[in-house]
Amino acid sequence: MAMNPIFRSSPTRMMGLSSGLDTDSIIQQTLRLHQMRIDSRMRQRTILEWRQQTHNSIKEQITNFRNTFMSSLGSTTMMQRGVYNSTVANLTGKNSDAVTIATTLGSSVGTISIGKIESLAKGANVTSTGSVSQGGSGFLASAKLGSLTFDGGGQINFDAGGKAVIKINDTEIEISEDDTISDMISKVNKSDAGVTMSYDRLADRFTLEGKTVGGPAFGISDVSGNALSMFGLQQSNVKAGTPARLQINGEWVSSDTNTFDFRGMRITLHRTTNGTVTTGGVKTGDDDEDITVSLRRDATDAVNRIKGFIDAYNSIIKKIEGLVRERKTSGEASYLPLTDEEKSMMSEKQIEEWEAIARKGILRGDQGLQGLANSLRSALFQSVQSAGMSPSDIGLTTGNFFGGTGGQIILDEDKLRAALEEDPEKVADIFAGTEGNRGFLWRMNTVMGDYMNKSQTITLKNLEDSIRRANEQMTKMQQKMYQEEDKLYKQFAAMETALSKMQSQGDWMSAMLGMNK
Repeated sequence: MAMNPIFRSSPTRMMGLSSGLDTDSIIQQTLRLHQMRIDSRMRQRTILEWRQQTHNSIKEQITNFRNTFMSSLGSTTMMQRGVYNSTVANLTGKNSDAVTIATTLGSSVGTISIGKIESLAKGANVTSTGSVSQGGSGFLASAKLGSLTFDGGGQINFDAGGKAVIKINDTEIEISEDDTISDMISKVNKSDAGVTMSYDRLADRFTLEGKTVGGPAFGISDVSGNALSMFGLQQSNVKAGTPARLQINGEWVSSDTNTFDFRGMRITLHRTTNGTVTTGGVKTGDDDEDITVSLRRDATDAVNRIKGFIDAYNSIIKKIEGLVRERKTSGEASYLPLTDEEKSMMSEKQIEEWEAIARKGILRGDQGLQGLANSLRSALFQSVQSAGMSPSDIGLTTGNFFGGTGGQIILDEDKLRAALEEDPEKVADIFAGTEGNRGFLWRMNTVMGDYMNKSQTITLKNLEDSIRRANEQMTKMQQKMYQEEDKLYKQFAAMETALSKMQSQGDWMSAMLGMNK
């Protein structure tokens, strides 16, 4: 906080009774030079604080920008190649809800036909052979295992400590008599056994299904107790998994999972259908059951994502370039940080307007910020080896260096859209790059990180040290002024005392002379 002139109250302050002098006024004027020095140092400190605040503001803006657009994950990141995918899929047919198609950068335009979906992928599984609860009424999920009575009157055998162990795929899972059915299911599903356990109260049956769809049959056994047999889950009843099977463009396709990649698409199956089957070039079945997938280019989403990134980036560059170029006019040179005394004579609006001018040029010529802007500008000029192109080839250039938009990205939207629709993979190469050859966003991210970790860190540390030294100096200057103030008051007090004595002596002499007349 800015310091105003401070003169400590003193019971001795008054108009000199003997001298007739305005003691307070004289002392304050004598100390004015001290106060001017303090005010000058205070103004210098305020400028340091303004610089610190501005650098912290830039740091926060860059941090938010990197977290939003340059993180490895997140819905707004620009570092994932899929952001630049411009292929969209349109599904038609009465069974179109049986399939979900997600396009990728490798998707080609055209049309494919999905005929019969014969089966969905299913993991190795085992289900209770009949109702497991006594009377077939079913168990509550909150029922404790130790309290369960099964069909035929049996119960789970727990050891003396109320524990039992089941073994699935060589993974031992401990259950206790105080566990509920829900607890047990959660333990199994969170374990490394690679299975999913479920209980259907209506059917009164337990089920175990392998998470590795289409994989080999798994093994189950009781290590202690008889829990699995009580649940009706026996190794002899385990069924091997089955793959998904369907026809695409008249050819059979099999998959161990219900989500799989096919010719640049990610296909997810939801249910079986009765579409056509092509055998030996002969098609059988109902054409109306087939699903038609039309793939076309539409760069709208990608363009909008890129425009949002550019707007946020330009906001940072505009701020940086404005700060390093900003300067006061000759008429504004006298606008300095205000003292508290000066602020007390101004309205809030006047203070705001004054300080807006006083802040101008505080980071003019800042070498760290200028270096950051130059390095980011250079990142746009360089080509990306994997693409054999530079950002300018897809419509991204920098502004006029002398026109105030030097480091900002100027977008030719038509050129960008055409590049995305012609070859989205090359656009992804330019922005995000590949693991072995990173795109220009990685260069920008590295430049920003280096600036914040090195140049700006040093700048903020130096500013913090300078502000601390300024505060120490101002404290010493104030102490010196207080000492001078005390000294002056004592000198004036001594003068008043001397004058008072002289006046008393004079009065006595006058009285004596009067008596002798």
